[in-house]
Amino acid sequence: MTRLRIQVNHELLFTGRQADELEQRIARLEEIEAAPWPRRIGVRRRLARDLRASVARYAWAGPDFTSRRPQAIGGGWSQR
Repeated sequence: MTRLRIQVNHELLFTGRQADELEQRIARLEEIEAAPWPRRIGVRRRLARDLRASVARYAWAGPDFTSRRPQAIGGGWSQR
């Protein structure tokens, strides 16, 4: 019973962290949409740079962004 409780607690914590990271990613996209025209370019570039940096350490997962991104999402979101 204790083992099950530990496993459930671990899963709940992991799910909570993933939900927090998803919320951050959505907020970054909303920031791009809400920014006025000249600032929007800079905000968009910053997100693109952060996304590229987030997959850089996952070269083992594949040769391109598309194959590396799922690993980066599971491994944590790059904070600005």
